[in-house]
Amino acid sequence: MPTEKDFLISKGKWVLSTHMALSLLAFWPWLQYAASGLQHHLSVIAFSVPLSELPNPKIGDLERHSLKVLVEARNLAKLWYNLPETKSYQTFYSLGREHLGYIVTVARPDALQAIRFGLPGFGKFDYLGFFNRYLAVRFIRHYESLGYDVYTTYMGGYSTLGLLKEPIFSSSLNDTQEDLTALLFHELAHEKIYIKNNTHASERIAVFAEHQANKKFWGELSEHSFSAAREQRSQIIEAAKIQLQAVYGSPEYKNEKKQILDSLYKDLGGKGDRPRWFNNAWLLLQSHYSSVPENDLRQLFLNCREDFDCFFKKAAVFFSRPESN
Repeated sequence: MPTEKDFLISKGKWVLSTHMALSLLAFWPWLQYAASGLQHHLSVIAFSVPLSELPNPKIGDLERHSLKVLVEARNLAKLWYNLPETKSYQTFYSLGREHLGYIVTVARPDALQAIRFGLPGFGKFDYLGFFNRYLAVRFIRHYESLGYDVYTTYMGGYSTLGLLKEPIFSSSLNDTQEDLTALLFHELAHEKIYIKNNTHASERIAVFAEHQANKKFWGELSEHSFSAAREQRSQIIEAAKIQLQAVYGSPEYKNEKKQILDSLYKDLGGKGDRPRWFNNAWLLLQSHYSSVPENDLRQLFLNCREDFDCFFKKAAVFFSRPESN
């Protein structure tokens, strides 16, 4: 006949098993996410083809010329950035699909604050990248159901900070040659300098380096170099951010938020009603990339006599100050 001790042991095992099952259920989406990333990187390692060995039938003449331009840009980036021997952009990988992946930004609806996600060894990010569309859609729907602002865009490229070989993906060959070199200069800048747990600083530096390197590579007419129009767009977005920060915390913030975002959408040339994706998450991503003010970084670059290696060192010091972030 079972004793009280046997009953307690049995109950303890049941509680432990239930706890483990619930824990596994809670972490299951992240296990799937990790497995998807691992599958992608293993496939890239196994099936990337060195550019020198790329068979002629694989791509057309225009794409082949784009690859030659990228090789030239890569060699110059190594020189300009004073990079050690990098494994990146020496191979080609055919995705077998139109897009590399998806970048998802999640933000609080009542504050200009991103929900941050941690990746072991790399720190926390203001966004999360997906190579699997099903996982991305499920992630988006989950956070939207909780009331968060969510914005999704296609992934152009990524950097493992030199840890793995970043190939040239087939999806990139749909872009213009200038867009291709901009992507290369951007991602290689991350290999040169990366500020852990500070997405804004890391991206601001890489975006500025991308613009300057592309201008140097293509000349003054580069679409990615500094322009008055882009600076004006940046100022419009920054002004809207200041307005939003002033109203958040107010009980009536929802109506005021709607008015500010509606006005910003029209100021940026939007037609009709503001789409759902034009929200805090979109605004935060713009702050990292396309609406980045450049005056302070441009001054650092000029102080370095337009030397990239010097600029990266000074930028790292600049963003170590709390008031600059």
